[in-house]
Amino acid sequence: MGPPGFGGWKSCDLSGVHSYDEMALKDLPAAINHVLNVTAQDQIFYIGHSQGTTIGTFMAFSALPELASKIKLFFGLAPVATVAFTDSPMTKLSILPDALIWDLFGRRDFLPQNDYIKWLAEHVCGKRLLSELCGNIFFVLCGFDEKNLNMTRTPVYTTHCPAGTSVQNMVHWAQAVHGGKLTAFDFGAAGNMKHYNQTTPPDYHVKDMTVPTALFSGGQDTLADPKDVAVLLTQVSQRDRPLPFTIKASDLQSSL
Repeated sequence: MGPPGFGGWKSCDLSGVHSYDEMALKDLPAAINHVLNVTAQDQIFYIGHSQGTTIGTFMAFSALPELASKIKLFFGLAPVATVAFTDSPMTKLSILPDALIWDLFGRRDFLPQNDYIKWLAEHVCGKRLLSELCGNIFFVLCGFDEKNLNMTRTPVYTTHCPAGTSVQNMVHWAQAVHGGKLTAFDFGAAGNMKHYNQTTPPDYHVKDMTVPTALFSGGQDTLADPKDVAVLLTQVSQRDRPLPFTIKASDLQSSL
């Protein structure tokens, strides 16, 4: 049984049939509870990066108060709640209708890690003259900031990126680009009735999250766009806890 508004939500064990809804409402609670059980602690610190912030503070911790009570402090790196202002090429998939994305890629994994990617990382990006080219690929996708990218580590980065997700997760992000809000996956009117007992997908309310929060934002980030982060800061509740704050990567660079 899910949180209010998600009462009809059902899990599925098919690897390609999930999005960040399942990560937030199923996977993350299981992981956090496991850590608490093993360490015999009452609370833990949570560090999320990009989608890890989406499923954490902005979804799970706002929809599941009991889970939120187990978090002492949340550190959000490149925080993403909405993608209304993002202009990364990665969002271009959103111009396609959902049905066409399903037809093109199927209901399966999307860009899973494989031996070919690892070979490219080692034999192409691992070459001194080509590592900068591989680094520029990250800049194109995520925003340019050469001073904050260790080019000697580019082969390591490319070995693990892309790490794969599901087509459904990519469709969910495409819906987020169009909708400009943080909502559950939209299955269409009939599908939404089956999953949520309502014709539209329920919203996640960031303002309901009460976990103490520190956000770290890159000024040139085209995925976690500073304008989206600015909107996010207005939604993070300040009730009965330390004020949220944000640090830009450029500020860290200038202080070194």
